[in-house]
Amino acid sequence: MAIRFFHTADLHLESPFKGSYQMPKYISDELRQSTFQAFTVLIQHAIEQRPDFILIVGDVYDGENRSLSAQYNFQQQLERLNKAEIPVIISYGNHDHLSGSWTRLQLPSNVYEFSKDVTAHRLIIRGQEVVIHGFSYEQRHIEKPMIEDYPGKQDSAIHIGMLHGSVDTDTEHAVYAPFTIPQLIEKNYDYWALGHIHKRQLLNQEPPIIYPGNIQGRHRKERDAKGFYDVQIQADEVSYSFVETTQIRYMEYKIDCHEVEHAVDLLQLVEHACENLRRKYGAIMLELKLERISQDFAKVYLEAGEEEWLQTIREQQAEQQPFIWLHSMEAELPQQNFEESELTKQLFEKIADYTPQKLAEITADLLNQPKFAKHMERFSDSEWQQLQQEATTNLKQYLLLEGNN
Repeated sequence: MAIRFFHTADLHLESPFKGSYQMPKYISDELRQSTFQAFTVLIQHAIEQRPDFILIVGDVYDGENRSLSAQYNFQQQLERLNKAEIPVIISYGNHDHLSGSWTRLQLPSNVYEFSKDVTAHRLIIRGQEVVIHGFSYEQRHIEKPMIEDYPGKQDSAIHIGMLHGSVDTDTEHAVYAPFTIPQLIEKNYDYWALGHIHKRQLLNQEPPIIYPGNIQGRHRKERDAKGFYDVQIQADEVSYSFVETTQIRYMEYKIDCHEVEHAVDLLQLVEHACENLRRKYGAIMLELKLERISQDFAKVYLEAGEEEWLQTIREQQAEQQPFIWLHSMEAELPQQNFEESELTKQLFEKIADYTPQKLAEITADLLNQPKFAKHMERFSDSEWQQLQQEATTNLKQYLLLEGNN
C-alpha cells in the first residue's frame, strides 16, 4: 500500500521582495501577495489530489515577528486542509524561529508543530505506520549539527526526516544545523525532506534527499521554477514529481540586435519578445540582455541612455496583463578603442579597490537596523566581481560617448 505526501519548505509568507522600490504600486502589491498565492495553489492541489499528509520544512514566515495578517492567511489555508482531513506537519526554521515575538494564532487540530528538540511524530495510514522526525529552531542561528540527535531506523515503519539546514561544506549560503549526506544516509530513513536552500536540489537518490526550494522566487537570484514535491512511498520504492507554484517568474532574456538600426527596431523586438514570454510564463520580473549591437546602433543606444530605455519599455508594457516589469537592461556594446589617461586610470583603480568591506563600513548603520537590513542583499565574490566589471564597462561607455560629442 503506497503512502503519498507533499514536501514543501521556505514559504516565506510576507516576504519584502528586495529591489521593488521603483515599480508601480499594483506590481509591488502583486509581488507581496505572490507567496500567499503560491501557497494557495499548493493547498488547492492538495484538496484535489488528497495526499495522506503535508510536510512544511521551516521558514513558513519571512521574519521572526510574524504579522497577524500573515498568520491569519496561513491559518485559513490550513483550515481548508483540516476540513479535507489532511494532516500537516510543520517545523520552523531560522527565519521564523520559536524565540520570535508575535501574537500567536492557534492553528487547526490537523496541524502538528515540532518543538526545539528532535522528536518523532507517528501516523497510521491504512495500517502502515509512518514516523516523521524533526525539530524547530529555538533561535535564529543553530550551529550545532542537529542530525546527531536523529535516531536511526530500527523497525519496519516508514521513516521520514524533516531537516531545515545546510550541507556542512556549503560555501554559498550561511550554514545552519550542518549535516553531511553520509550522516543522513546512515539513519536508514526512507526519505529526507530538507528545507533552507531555495534552489531545488536532489542531493541523493536512494534514499531521496531533497530540497524542494521555495514556492515563489523573491529576487533576481531565484530564477528557476518554484514549487513542491509530490512523493509516494511503496515498500522500498520511492517516486516523486515536482509541482510548480510560481506566480511571478524572475528571468533573464537575451535579444539578438545585429539587425537593429533604429530605436523603433529595438522597441518592436522587445514588444514581440514580451508577448511571447507573457504567453508562456505569465507575470515576469525581467532582465534584458541586448547582444550583437552594431557600432552605429551603439551610438543611438548610448545617446538615449539606459534610464530612458528602461522608462520607455516600462511604459510600453504598462497596460499589458499579466504584467512584465523590466527590472534591468544590459547592452553588450561593440569594443571600441579607448585611450586611457591618468585620470581614467585612477577611476578604474578606485573601482577595482572598492570591496564589500568598504561598502559594509558605509552602510553599517543601516545593516544594524532590522527594518532596513531585511531589504539589503549581500553579494558573493563572483557577484561583486560582476558589479565591478559592469561599473568599469559603464564608465568606459560614458567616456566614449562624451568623446564622440
